[in-house]
Amino acid sequence: MIGDQRGFTLLEMIISMLMVGAIVLMIYSSYSMVVRTWDRHQEQIAELRLEMVGDRLLTEDWEQMGSYAFSVQGEGFQFLYGSPTRMAYVTRHGLGGVRNVDGRLFFTLLMIEPKDDGVALYCYKSDVPELELFELVRLYQTAGEGRRAVPLEAGLLERAILLKEGDEAFFSYDFALERPGDFREEDEVVLPLPVPMWRDAKPPKRIRLMTLRDEEFLALDGTPRTQAHFGNASAWGGPQ
Repeated sequence: MIGDQRGFTLLEMIISMLMVGAIVLMIYSSYSMVVRTWDRHQEQIAELRLEMVGDRLLTEDWEQMGSYAFSVQGEGFQFLYGSPTRMAYVTRHGLGGVRNVDGRLFFTLLMIEPKDDGVALYCYKSDVPELELFELVRLYQTAGEGRRAVPLEAGLLERAILLKEGDEAFFSYDFALERPGDFREEDEVVLPLPVPMWRDAKPPKRIRLMTLRDEEFLALDGTPRTQAHFGNASAWGGPQ
């Protein structure tokens, strides 16, 4: 007697396909969740690394900051400037520079830019004396952050590196006052209130970057060194 060779019915096929589809959907959903979790984790790690690099660049730059006088087309000016949203200075610290060459000066411009959901801190840094950058600093010093500085600033901002993002951020500058008569270094008095604008050749006693992000308040302090350097901004390859 020949055995029963009956195949699957249409209903059984449909049920089987639904079960396989449900299993595949569960596997895909689980995989998608793992991928999204991994991507978020990597983004958090990248943001943390960016914060660490930005903090290191700022603190180490400030530690090696010095005054620098330039001559551009027969006119001398100091490559030093600071406001609540802009800061230009020179340093011998190469982190963030296009080319890290030992012993060479780096010319740095920090810019705090508004965004839809907060602010962002950008860094433009070069070891070459760029006339575009120097002209922008001169405009800052003579006319402030006005319309004449916008075109030059836009070009530098496009090539700058994003260091920090936050809800709020600003620079402040504290200057030291000398007591009259004979005094010791420990008798030096530091102004308790931040100076909103810094254009003098003499660096401030303390530079502070205040940031607020996700209700976390952070203050980065730097004490610039006073070192006199002189160079020609039109020279190629950087001042010696």
